[in-house]
Amino acid sequence: MYENEPEFETEPKPAENISADGLEKISENPLDFDIPETVCCDYRQPYKRARRLLYNDKDYERAYKALVTEVKHGNVPAMFDLGKMYQNNLYVDKDSKKAEYLFKHALRGYILLENAEPSDFFEYQIGRIYALETEFQDYVKARGWFETAADKENKYAMFALGNIYYYGNGTDIDYEKAFDYMSKSAERRCVHSYFRLGYMLRKGIGCEENIEESDKWFSKMIAHYESCIIKLDALNYYILGQLYEKGWGCEKDIDKAMQYYAEACEANNANAEFALGRLYITQGDEEQGEEYINRAIEHGNEYAEEWYENWKEYRQNIYTQAAVHSAANLFCRLASLINISIVTPNAFAIL
Repeated sequence: MYENEPEFETEPKPAENISADGLEKISENPLDFDIPETVCCDYRQPYKRARRLLYNDKDYERAYKALVTEVKHGNVPAMFDLGKMYQNNLYVDKDSKKAEYLFKHALRGYILLENAEPSDFFEYQIGRIYALETEFQDYVKARGWFETAADKENKYAMFALGNIYYYGNGTDIDYEKAFDYMSKSAERRCVHSYFRLGYMLRKGIGCEENIEESDKWFSKMIAHYESCIIKLDALNYYILGQLYEKGWGCEKDIDKAMQYYAEACEANNANAEFALGRLYITQGDEEQGEEYINRAIEHGNEYAEEWYENWKEYRQNIYTQAAVHSAANLFCRLASLINISIVTPNAFAIL
């Protein structure tokens, strides 16, 4: 998501002559309203208000109604946002058909706008839609659009390319390229790239290990998010918790880590639930910890159950001399599971 919203609007344009990407055929409309044939990109006050309701205030009911109004006017960015609401079960029931219908219309709209007046903003948004988990996901096309936008110094496209090469999405894993793109993005003050860059520097991934430089980027990220006057999303609270738990870019502070994890847990973030449950248990509050561990398991964290079973076995073994060796092995296993939880796959998706 753009930190600074673009200040422009486009004239409505008819949705025609955009079959180059094979999306001229869009499935039957599953919505209870029609999307017009003309499209525009309008970032004026009504749409800005809808975005604030969705991303800042988390007032999903009002955001939904405001976005529907914008979509009915053919506003392409609103189509994407409304699709995310259907994809993520925000106010409306999760509905992949409705989400993909909206994403396809947003994609067509951005391609039309790009054909009329090329812009790195449109190019980044086209790549972003192709990278979504949909039936038409295509990382090769996404990478091509991101590269076009990155050539125009778009820092978000650089961050997205860093992720593509880091995870090998639609291409071979290339940590050196990932590091290069993350560095360029971070140097242009894309806050999303600070964590990945700091982590790569800390672990020597695609670069030489540099703890001092790693801490610098972690510290920048912490300073930025702690100064935000808006409520952060669950992922950012979770990452802040991780940094304070590890003492990366800051003084280690378990209490603060738990506070941030708790904020992320309000949105049912499974990784934060695992982390908070683990800390409660290791600090002696097993009842509270077990509650969060169970929530993490329910919400799909793949490590929580194994960690808890290992913890119970370790706790039992440390009381018998004969089981010291077994307990030591279990302790190492517990530690490895904690480290796995620090950066889960796709911790920062393409935004």
